Amino acid sequence: MKVKVLACASPGSSAIPTDLEGVDYVEDLCRKPGDLTAMIGGADRVVMLVHPHELALADVQQSVRDADIDPLGVQFISAESVAGDAQRARTIVAGSAARAAASSDSRPEHSRATFGGQRSRREVLKLPKPYYEAVPLIHADSCAAADGCRACVGECPETAYRWAAGKIQFDRDACVTCGRCITACPTGAIESPAVSDRALVAQIESLVTATLPHAISVAFVCRQRGLSVSAPGWAEIEVPCSGMVPATWPIAALLMGVAGAAVVPCSSAGCDLGNDDKVAHTVALAASLLEAAGVDPSLVGSSPGSAASELGQREMQDPFGTHGPTEVVMALQAISNTDHPIAVSGSMAFRGVVDIDLDACTLCLTCAETCPSGALSHASSEGRVAVSFDAALCTGCIQCVPACPEVERGAISVERRIDAALLAAGRQTIAEAATVQCEYCGRPIASSAMLGRISELLGDEHDAAMSYLARRCMECRGAS
Repeated sequence: MKVKVLACASPGSSAIPTDLEGVDYVEDLCRKPGDLTAMIGGADRVVMLVHPHELALADVQQSVRDADIDPLGVQFISAESVAGDAQRARTIVAGSAARAAASSDSRPEHSRATFGGQRSRREVLKLPKPYYEAVPLIHADSCAAADGCRACVGECPETAYRWAAGKIQFDRDACVTCGRCITACPTGAIESPAVSDRALVAQIESLVTATLPHAISVAFVCRQRGLSVSAPGWAEIEVPCSGMVPATWPIAALLMGVAGAAVVPCSSAGCDLGNDDKVAHTVALAASLLEAAGVDPSLVGSSPGSAASELGQREMQDPFGTHGPTEVVMALQAISNTDHPIAVSGSMAFRGVVDIDLDACTLCLTCAETCPSGALSHASSEGRVAVSFDAALCTGCIQCVPACPEVERGAISVERRIDAALLAAGRQTIAEAATVQCEYCGRPIASSAMLGRISELLGDEHDAAMSYLARRCMECRGAS
């Protein structure tokens, strides 16, 4: 994957260091990108150091497209974020290049033309030109909507998603590209070229391995370009909106070796999506997890700080992917300074713990059949039926609760809790009962708990009917 790095050498502007290795400087690149096509021929990806308020984004995208390069894969670095420190600038450029190389190609369905957003000072005086932005794409083959999952519907702040008859309907025009649906989806069915787990890993690994006097810190920021993190020793990790960042992402960055991590609120980044409350919850939960592990909670904040991590580097397979939250918690547990497992409860927790009351449960299996993430499952063997639970897969969606026919008797409940001991335990049986076999064909009729509940509802006056129901399955009840 060949990455071309270009820097704008605008007249009268000295914000971008002029001696960066591997960087081609182009005079007035931000305002006049028409000659880009010839310069980037042969490259697969492009990274551009630009002056955001001068950037003619629509023209840049057209030039990149003419060079047969994905315009949604272009990485932009603000001049202000690399100003004054050439060594830090080289580190940031290398990180963006690594991210660009690891980014996935966009598909036509990812692209949406728009006339909105920030425009350069010169563009204000001209007729608007459309530019293209990345919108999410749902992969139907891995979507759990058929099981009743509505995670994206509940997370979207603009009702761009709607669940109907076991399918998710997506309104591209209503989408504000905040990315919250991506991290809310329990199956990883929603993707966007604006952010991917592989790209985040590549960028942070590049930043961590850079040769600097001190370990670098990272700040997750909205891509609205209203803020540039220019604090010494800090680098931006751009995301569609900081409101999409789960609590485990800054912790994952710490475990990968950064010195500190921040999730910058929308209001500080000039983002108008208003996800500040979401960011505050993310930072608070991340701090709670660190504190539960005996680690300085100030290592994660909402703005660049001075705390320095000594967590070292931990091996993780997919810290920013679908199963990343569990993997990050277990990696944090591995370096915990306490004698007890990490456990954090509350509405902010991104995992749930299912509890079944065996006195009320009939083993009807409805809970397992409606679980969208597979946290609940059922199995039958040797005259028994069982429901099992894997805390690592539970998102706390509570979809199983209203589906339970015995919910009013307290048969099932869900607590939002991140519990490292349960995550480590894996799948465990939480409800089990014998099945009653058909005397005619030998197939199972129902669980003994279910038949007991039916008998209780029918009462003593229907003992004869109950006796018959308990001896024959549905298929054999008409047989002589």
